[in-house]
Amino acid sequence: MTPINSGWVPSRAARKDIKRATEAVKKFNRDVPIGSAVAVQLHDGRQVFARVRKPAKLIAGHVAAVWIEALAGFFLVDKVTLAIGDDEAK
Repeated sequence: MTPINSGWVPSRAARKDIKRATEAVKKFNRDVPIGSAVAVQLHDGRQVFARVRKPAKLIAGHVAAVWIEALAGFFLVDKVTLAIGDDEAK
């Protein structure tokens, strides 16, 4: 049986978003290796220090996300920055 081709093609804006997110993942993984101490901006505005648990990747094909030790779920890479000084992460 031949699969049906829906003919769906992402819009130009969607392609730009996908490209931007893909580049953000590559940059994050290059600059912030697994185990790095990071500052994480939580959804409620608080900032916590932790370590990167897994490399960043695309979620749903267009969201750049990373997993952090001791925190549930994933965080957008633009909410996670490399911490100054390795002793800040617990």
